[in-house]
Amino acid sequence: MSGSEKAKLELYTVILSYLDDNREIASNIRAFMWAISKFRKLTEEIKCKQREISSESLEKSLQVSKAKDDLMLLLLPVISSLHNYAKETHDSALKSTTRVTYSQIVRTQDRELIEKSILIIRLAEKYMARMRRQEITLHTLQTMKYKTEKFALLLEDRFFSLISSSSLVAMNSLFAEADKMLYNFIDNFVESLSEGFPEFQRNYVKIRNSQVRGGEKVKS
Repeated sequence: MSGSEKAKLELYTVILSYLDDNREIASNIRAFMWAISKFRKLTEEIKCKQREISSESLEKSLQVSKAKDDLMLLLLPVISSLHNYAKETHDSALKSTTRVTYSQIVRTQDRELIEKSILIIRLAEKYMARMRRQEITLHTLQTMKYKTEKFALLLEDRFFSLISSSSLVAMNSLFAEADKMLYNFIDNFVESLSEGFPEFQRNYVKIRNSQVRGGEKVKS
């Protein structure tokens, strides 16, 4: 949920709280009570969708995290083998490229880790036949390729799922419906009560026009 959507949802909550505190004003107007009830239902549905999206996002993040850990567990021994071979053969270029610590790998950004893994796979394929003492198997490289591709796909899937998930589409629709209910019904009902309950109407307008901070209640 974006910052503006969070602010809007907070505004909805404050409006409902204010209307609840002044329910005696609306209680005799059946259509007004219906509008408040409908608006409340939409607000609760938005909160429900927000929780669904948070859950989906967490699940995707856990999958990405595990895939990253799996890749690092394979990557580090291969880097170490290449580095040892570079020292034995006095290959300064390879030695420099493979001078990587565990802490450096752990701190590597996701996209950079994928690039690093692809580079190490290419280097291992190049030097594998010469590395008798520092063995890297074909199976290890095939597994590394698979883990690298899996990690990359999960990263891409997490990004696109966050902007195209069915829950997000549904939540956007709920926001549009809630706004419509607020603008077309509740605002108009409150305005119609401006003569009989001027303070109630003025405080409502203040809430509608304010940036909500802390959800402080205003009671007429």
